[in-house]
Amino acid sequence: PPLFQGIVMDGNTQPGTLTNGDKKIHIIGSNTLQFILLIWPLAGANQSTIRNLTLANAPIIALFVAPNGGHIFNDNIVYNNNTVITAPFSLIEFQCPNTTIKGNIIGTDHTFSTNSIFYSNSGCAINTNFCGGNTTIGGLLPGEKNYFYNVRAPSAAGAFASSTNTKNKISGNIFINNAGNENIQLHNSGTLCPANYAKDIPSYYYNITGGILTMQGTSLPNDFIEIYKSDPLWNDAISLLGTTTADASGHFTSIISGVAANEKVIITATDPQNYTSDFSWPCASEGFLQVSGAQCPGNTTTISYSATPTLTNFPGTTNPLNIQVIDSLYYGPSLLAFGATINTGQYYSTSQTNLPVGSYFVTFTFKQATPIGEPYFGIGCPNIRITEPLVIRDCAPPCSDCIGSFNPKPGDTLIVSTWVKEENAQATKVNYNLPKLSVEYPGSSAAASGPFFAKGQIIDNWQRLEEQFIVPTTAVNLRIKLECISGNCLYDDIRVFPKNGSMKSYVYDPKTMRLVAELDERNYATIYEYDEEGKLTRIKKETERGIMTIQENKSSSSKK
Repeated sequence: PPLFQGIVMDGNTQPGTLTNGDKKIHIIGSNTLQFILLIWPLAGANQSTIRNLTLANAPIIALFVAPNGGHIFNDNIVYNNNTVITAPFSLIEFQCPNTTIKGNIIGTDHTFSTNSIFYSNSGCAINTNFCGGNTTIGGLLPGEKNYFYNVRAPSAAGAFASSTNTKNKISGNIFINNAGNENIQLHNSGTLCPANYAKDIPSYYYNITGGILTMQGTSLPNDFIEIYKSDPLWNDAISLLGTTTADASGHFTSIISGVAANEKVIITATDPQNYTSDFSWPCASEGFLQVSGAQCPGNTTTISYSATPTLTNFPGTTNPLNIQVIDSLYYGPSLLAFGATINTGQYYSTSQTNLPVGSYFVTFTFKQATPIGEPYFGIGCPNIRITEPLVIRDCAPPCSDCIGSFNPKPGDTLIVSTWVKEENAQATKVNYNLPKLSVEYPGSSAAASGPFFAKGQIIDNWQRLEEQFIVPTTAVNLRIKLECISGNCLYDDIRVFPKNGSMKSYVYDPKTMRLVAELDERNYATIYEYDEEGKLTRIKKETERGIMTIQENKSSSSKK
């Protein structure tokens, strides 16, 4: 019968229960039962906790029904024996929010036998069906992962399936000896709350050389990527190899050691809202999107995409990699779409003229041209999107105080560095807080970067200021503003350069043209001193502890 109040059932209260292995308490049903457990709490009832039990043999082992949620289903063994149950449905179904499902063995007994006859004949091992969701299935900490075994028949929807449930976080689980559709299947029918809102599948490629797996791929920005060893058909997730996180542009890389040659690897992506994707297989290689040309009104801007043909053995085919660009567009101040342009091959290029001034993004949507076969039921490889910023500048007339060779682009990360000094500062002062540097963006609504102040040791009455900043996407000009909050401040050795670059500068005596200082990548000076005859006598070095002499030469000439 249904349980209308919150209940705690914990098999560990039975004396002699072992932490690992079989459970001490078994609740075994039969073909005449509909449920082993039907948790249907009334409004206001407490949540239920079911843990450390072996539950077996019923069309549905456990059903948790709304409105109340917050249930815990941990550390249980759940299966059906085909000789007892002839028409099972989902082993466990959750029609409630905020559920935690961790540490369970589902589809087999405690021996983890893949030859057993325990399986779900239809439906799936776990199904979630409730708008609002917040379901956690597994985890990365010890004892949190679930084991899914022997979900067998072709009619099975997957080891885990969800129809109308959002925020399903599916992490760290092991899927072995399963057949039918994918191990994670998110049904995205309906408009109310399709499962995880059709979370995008990540794309990737990889190679294994000398036991080292190197992977690159794309997903949505800040997605958490889990990487699993798989079976020869890229179906099961046999063990977790490692994790990585996509950067702000959606790119991710991972290097994992101790991986056997020719190993098959599948991945999932989970976004910061805990929406997890289906498992993804290596359909297509990551490519490169480039935006080039004179990016000024009236000029031609060329956009090209090129694939990296490294993957030739994706599941079910030995065909070479062919990319099919199915759509590409600009979007920004105005929407300018190319339309569905089909192009199959390794390279795709197009151009546009007379784009208005403004900040845009160029997006390519493409997919692997050759459909993939079983075990994915011919659904083909997922569409993959790559995005690149594009800025059309107001190039005429050029500003009178611009530096022609200095051309940072929106989205670039730059480093600004200078040395500052407060005039008439007390000798006991340990930090200069009056000099202030900001980076402004005239002609744009973007806020200024900064203000920035000096930090670190005062060296020979000077203190270094160095900070990073990102050029906003709407920026068309850049201006460095030097201020002094009060009194007089001095600035020296001002420099701006890309974060992924390095810069050195040199100071020469204007009369003798001798090198008197060399400023390194961190804007610290190496100082050269000469005698009256022009011979190098001393080399000094600025460090965080002050100026130090690192070389000194003394010589004398005999007098006649």
